[in-house]
Amino acid sequence: GEVRWALGEGQDFALGTGSWFAKQHSPELTDTGILVFDNTQTGQWSRVVEYALDEAAMTAEQVLEYRGNDDTWALMMGDVHRFEDGATLANWGWGGSVTQLAADGAELWRVNLGLGATITFADPVDRPGGPRPYTD
Repeated sequence: GEVRWALGEGQDFALGTGSWFAKQHSPELTDTGILVFDNTQTGQWSRVVEYALDEAAMTAEQVLEYRGNDDTWALMMGDVHRFEDGATLANWGWGGSVTQLAADGAELWRVNLGLGATITFADPVDRPGGPRPYTD
């Protein structure tokens, strides 16, 4: 129940490569670190970003950044989910789209809902006949 560390600029980890998030949502621990949706403060683009964390050395390395083909900016909301096969589902919140990325970070598909559409969460449902990660 106690806080072990805080992640982000000026916190407990030193960042070796990449850049820190600014307005993160939906943190999800991975086998090697953490995956977050970052709305950023740019007003121009949001991103999916993943960091490998070394808790012994208290270092972080950015290992994935995906901003989308059109640099979608989500003013608010957005989330990410990592599938067991390494694929990532990204919900662009106020940006009105959902994207699935392959384990290597390449875009597999995107659904754009148009101007004014907002999606709060996009999570897979594990049920017979339910959505599954897209694979080639």
